[in-house]
Amino acid sequence: MDIEREKCLVPNNETRTCKSRAFEYRIPKTSKDVFKLYFFPRSIGKWISLPPEIANSSSLQSFKTNLVNYYK
Repeated sequence: MDIEREKCLVPNNETRTCKSRAFEYRIPKTSKDVFKLYFFPRSIGKWISLPPEIANSSSLQSFKTNLVNYYK
């Protein structure tokens, strides 16, 4: 079964946040607490918590390097 990316990764178009970045997504709303443990809500929450200099890395390699250094 394929995952419908458009349903799970909804771009956040609000400009009120101070940590705005190139690829920001909204955490999906749910009426069930169990859904909060699924991959997309958890990973989007972690993505939002990253510093902008890591999330806005210029390449995949620099993103990986910055991420490893951040979690050391």
